[in-house]
Amino acid sequence: MAGCPGGFCGWVGGAAGRFVVRAQRLVPTEGGGLRVAADMGPIDVAPADPEDPADPEDPAPPDLLLVQRPGTDRVLVWITTGDGSRGWLWAADGSVQTLLLPADWPASVGDIAWRPDGGALAASAARPLADGGFEPDFVVAELGARRTTIVPVIGDYDRLEGWWSAAELRVGHGACFEGCSGSYAESARLRIADRLLVPLTAADRGSAAIDSVVIDGDQLVLSTIAGDAADDLRIDWPASLGRGADLTPIGPFADSRELMVSRTIDGATELYRIRDVAGRAVAGRLPDPDPIRIASLAGRDLQIEPSPDRAWALVIDRVDQIRLVRLSDGRSWPIDPGRVLAWAGG
Repeated sequence: MAGCPGGFCGWVGGAAGRFVVRAQRLVPTEGGGLRVAADMGPIDVAPADPEDPADPEDPAPPDLLLVQRPGTDRVLVWITTGDGSRGWLWAADGSVQTLLLPADWPASVGDIAWRPDGGALAASAARPLADGGFEPDFVVAELGARRTTIVPVIGDYDRLEGWWSAAELRVGHGACFEGCSGSYAESARLRIADRLLVPLTAADRGSAAIDSVVIDGDQLVLSTIAGDAADDLRIDWPASLGRGADLTPIGPFADSRELMVSRTIDGATELYRIRDVAGRAVAGRLPDPDPIRIASLAGRDLQIEPSPDRAWALVIDRVDQIRLVRLSDGRSWPIDPGRVLAWAGG
């Protein structure tokens, strides 16, 4: 169907005592179904059963992640087992190649992210210490390189959120389970070459979605600096559209260029777009946000994952049923449950 970016789905299944990974590219059709535009053959990844069948501790299926390589038709198929993690590159022509990473790349990593040009990967890792503990690091490797670049965690910024630029990682402030004192940026950019850490500020809002978002009464509050409200953006939710307390922000970050929120009404979920928050706010407040209703989705308590162009969404309900939804008219296509999903081009 024209206009849909399509998506990738993958799953782990058992075959002849082994775990295997399969993946497909799916696109919707006008007839109402989903067409398989590309199919990856099975990849054998791990034993499916313990050596002793009587052992109750059967191995868990590998975790699976699908991430399209920027600027290419290739998809990273990444699996994590109890023995570590590894990946393959799957191309649109069906070919599969083992991902070429340096020999010193850690056996087990998380938070895999492509560099914007698709030439390198970054990940979170844990370095073992002599006392039996672990030290968190970030690792970076060019595809085909001989050595991994270790980037130590700086201060409290111990979460890899992705890349800020071709030379900088985007890192997040660690979780504060009992509260963090003082003020601090929620995210920072970490330069790989010299480990220079630069906390993000409100001036970076035009480059990416960097804010956290909370509901405060009938206002949505976008914040770049925790503990400092000076650069917060406060959005008054119109009383004619219900209580602000009933809103749910869409996505892990709040985008001050275009914010998406949902609210439940009469068993359905309405989706709204608030445009150019930072540009229209005056003295940090947007009293008339003029939210645009873009879709009404059947069901409540939905997990909504918009496509990169915000025209489509993957919608997962409370019983893990998955739908592909065209937001312009609410038309939906069901997707088999139990799949790992990723947007093409995302």
